[in-house]
Amino acid sequence: MSSKYDHPIGDAKEGQEDIQLVDQVTTWTCREACTSRAQTEVDTFEHKIGVNEGTELLNKTEKAMKTSSGSTDDFIKIQQVPRIMLQNEDFREYFKPRELSIGPIHADDPNLFKMELKLKLAAYFIKESGKTKDDFLKQIKTGIKDIKTCFDEEAITSYTDDQLIWLLFLDGCAMLGFVHCFVNRRLNELTISNGQAALIQQDLFLLENQIPFKVLALLMGIGGSQPIYRRSIDKSQKDFFKFVIASNVINFPRDLKDLKRLFKKIDRDRNPVHVLDLLRD
Repeated sequence: MSSKYDHPIGDAKEGQEDIQLVDQVTTWTCREACTSRAQTEVDTFEHKIGVNEGTELLNKTEKAMKTSSGSTDDFIKIQQVPRIMLQNEDFREYFKPRELSIGPIHADDPNLFKMELKLKLAAYFIKESGKTKDDFLKQIKTGIKDIKTCFDEEAITSYTDDQLIWLLFLDGCAMLGFVHCFVNRRLNELTISNGQAALIQQDLFLLENQIPFKVLALLMGIGGSQPIYRRSIDKSQKDFFKFVIASNVINFPRDLKDLKRLFKKIDRDRNPVHVLDLLRD
């Protein structure tokens, strides 16, 4: 048997040329086979769906692409996060509240709903506001049709309008009652410990623990034709914005310059859907 070292240099060059030629022929053959197979797959696809259906499918795809290029604000809803994101236990703390539920998504969890605490907080807010519960209920009832557009349908499908009105009234008042106590350091009056307060503070900024900002605006009396940053605001409004800023800004500005930025955001054509949306630039 001869070894590779027995061939002269000339034979080696000829051998390399033969190999290159074989490689080139193989490449051309593969390309032709791939092209033929691809064409067969296209023909089979068109045969299955038909020419008309294929054209219609392409038209629908093009239309969907044009639609998807619109504003993302149209798709912001209060909804559950995709279940796949909750398969990881470490992610749940970023979506599910640990101390107090707000809104419909976790309202069926008795460990989070805490009716007694909510009633105390709501009563505190109503008393401080100088209004009655009927005043607030009437406002929410009047605006419920518009308020429901802030939710994904699946999040409120099990609620009647009356049930949803009461839930939003209770949770909205409770949330603002907590905010007032937190900002003014009066949590001890409602026997809320510092540890419990810290958990509730975090819960109010979780994605699955939201109510429409429209509800909070109604309860705080934010509205009217004059922009909010050009008129005086009452204490409940100021307390709310202090709480939002202090909870989400590392270096809390003592002069509250960021209040003006938040006020302008509310007065834009697009009202924030919920508190997290209010923080979004």
